[in-house]
Amino acid sequence: MAITASTLTTTVSETITLNGQTFGNTITKTHAGIKDVLIRTIVVPHGSTITSLYTVSSTEGGSAFSPTDLKYVRITNTDTTNALSIFIENEAGHEVLYKLNAGCSFVINGHEDSLMVEATSGTDLSGDNDGTYAAGSAAIVSVKAQAFGSANVDVELLVASA
Repeated sequence: MAITASTLTTTVSETITLNGQTFGNTITKTHAGIKDVLIRTIVVPHGSTITSLYTVSSTEGGSAFSPTDLKYVRITNTDTTNALSIFIENEAGHEVLYKLNAGCSFVINGHEDSLMVEATSGTDLSGDNDGTYAAGSAAIVSVKAQAFGSANVDVELLVASA
């Protein structure tokens, strides 16, 4: 039996009241055609070990997903104290490091032609338009994590793919 595609709905909401005035917004987005969902908790050990969260490849299976099919990824650091390093690598071999504090989430909506990194010191990416971005960017191929501090960090991973 074939899997019937469905729509994933995501919502981001903020609210704060300062001096009696409320600020914030709620943004809802739908991601159509979802046929594959991976949800898991991964223990990222402390120390120098770097743990693979998932990979992006034309050969799908297990925790490997096609860059054209990936629609939504949420990485949540469920720890209450320790931060996490998230390493995002593109197919050109360039890597970005993002510090994900305890209790925070990081969302990636697209993987194909989505990560541009300064190749040399002094290169300025500001002001690049859609044409130069697409020409100089590359697909994300792997996302890894490393725990900060002296304890393991639990990471909740949700991947939705077409």
